[in-house]
Amino acid sequence: MKIKNIAIVLNWNAANATMCCVESILNFAVNIDCIVVVDNCSEDDSFEKLTKRAEISGWESVYVVGNHINSGYAGGNNFGIDFAVKTFPEARVFWIVNNDAYLESDAFSPMLTAVTQDLKVICGSVIVDSASRKVECFGGGKLYPFLGKARLVGSGASLEGVSKFKSVPDYIMGCSMAFDKSLVDEVGYMDESYFMYSEELDWQFRAREKKFYIKVCPDSVVMHLGSMSSGGRGWFYHYYRNRAAVMFNRRFYGFSVALISVFMLSMFSVCKEFLRPRIMISGIKGSIAGLFKRFGDD
Repeated sequence: MKIKNIAIVLNWNAANATMCCVESILNFAVNIDCIVVVDNCSEDDSFEKLTKRAEISGWESVYVVGNHINSGYAGGNNFGIDFAVKTFPEARVFWIVNNDAYLESDAFSPMLTAVTQDLKVICGSVIVDSASRKVECFGGGKLYPFLGKARLVGSGASLEGVSKFKSVPDYIMGCSMAFDKSLVDEVGYMDESYFMYSEELDWQFRAREKKFYIKVCPDSVVMHLGSMSSGGRGWFYHYYRNRAAVMFNRRFYGFSVALISVFMLSMFSVCKEFLRPRIMISGIKGSIAGLFKRFGDD
C-alpha cells in the first residue's frame, strides 16, 4: 500500500496522552495511512513506553522515532515531517495533531477533501475542550499585533452553533493542521528559533507569500485536553509565549509594532502577575528577548 496521508504526533514527557491520541486516530481516521510519533527527547521513559506499546498493540502503521534533542514544537514536527518525507516519498498530505488531543469522530477526512481539492489550503479543525465540551476555537484565532495577543474564534460556543460561525481566523491553531506536501516544498519547514508558540503562525504567514491560504472544516472536530508541555501557566509559558509573540510581530509587522507589543505585554505581566514575581519577571524578560532573538534563516 502506498503511504500518502500521514499524521504527525509530537510527544514530550506525556506517553499516556500520546498513546490515547494515537489510538483515537487509528480508530477514527480511516484515511490516515501512517502515524509518525516523534518523541522530542523526553526526560522520562516516554520513548520506551511508546515503542513497547507499538510492539504489544501491533501498531503496524505507527512509527515511533526519537529526536536527539528537545527542539520544541517546530523542531519536533519538522523532524517528523522530514522523517516521513524521506521514508515515504509518495506521501502527499500531512496532518499535525497535538498529543493532548484525541478524536471521537473522523476529523481527518473532511480536511483531506479540502486539501486535495486545493493544494494551497492549510486546513484546521473545530477544537473542543474535552472537559466543558464547549468550542475552544473555530480553527484558530484573531491577532492583535499591538497587544501581542490573540483571541480564539468561537471560544465558549456550543458545538451545535459551529455552522453559524462567519468569522475567518487569522491563523490555524497548531493543535490540528492539515496541508499538502507542496507547503514544505515551496515554503520550507517551520522556523525552529521560536521553540514554542507562534511557529505555526509564522509558517502560515510565510505561506501567504506563496499564495497559500487557510480554511476551517466545520465537520472536522478534535477534542483537546489542554497544554501539557509548558508546565501549566508558569514562568516557562510566560517567557516563551511573550518572546514568540514579539518575534512574530517583528518579522511580519516591523520593529515599531514589536516594540509597542513589548510594552503592552510587560504591562500585562505587571498587572496580572504582580503577586507572582517570578512569573511577572519571566513575562517581561520574554517580551524584551523577542526584540533581539535571531531567526533561524537570518
